[in-house]
Amino acid sequence: MQLIRDGGVHAVTLSAVCRLASISKGGLVHHFPSKESLIDAFLDRAAEEYTSFFDTRLARVSKGNGRWTLAWLNLFLLESERAVRGSTDRPAEEQCTAVLLALIQSSGRDGMAKSLFDHVFHQMRADGISLDLATTLLVTMDGYWFQSVIEHPAELRLRAARLRRQLRKAVQADVKAAPRKVSRRKVRS
Repeated sequence: MQLIRDGGVHAVTLSAVCRLASISKGGLVHHFPSKESLIDAFLDRAAEEYTSFFDTRLARVSKGNGRWTLAWLNLFLLESERAVRGSTDRPAEEQCTAVLLALIQSSGRDGMAKSLFDHVFHQMRADGISLDLATTLLVTMDGYWFQSVIEHPAELRLRAARLRRQLRKAVQADVKAAPRKVSRRKVRS
C-alpha cells in the first residue's frame, strides 16, 4: 500500500516490498510469485474490507422503499467526509488512495471493481431501486470516490452535502414512481 501510494504501481517491486517489510525475497515469492499476484492480493483484500465494512454497518437496515440505498449513500458520504476531516484513521485514507492508483495503473483488475459494483447494485435492486437509478448512483459514488483523492477537503465536504440532498430526492422519487404489485385477490374482485 505504501509503495503504491508513494510511487504508483511502478514503484512496487518484489525487492522494494522485501526491504520495506523486512522479509526475505524467498519468503515473499513463496506466497506471491510475482508483482502482479501481490497487487492482486492487495486489491482483493481491499475489496473484501470494503464489502465487509458496508455489509456489517448496513446489516440491520431492512430492504424496501429505498431504505437500504439511503443508508448506504449516507454511510458512504459520511465516511468519506470523516476521512477528509481526519476524524478517521489515516491508514484508511491511504488505502483508498493506493487502491485507486492500483486500479488505474493495473490492467486486468476490472473483475474486482465489477464484483464490488455488482454487490452494491444487487442490494439496491433488492431495495426497490430502478435499474437506471442504481446505475446512476454507483457511477456517481465512483466519481465522488475519485474526487476524494484529488479534491480540497473543504470543497469535498460541500459536495458531499449537496450530493446527499440531491441523491436522497432521486431515491425518494424513484421509489414513489415504482409500480406497485397488485395482489391477485384484488384483481379478481
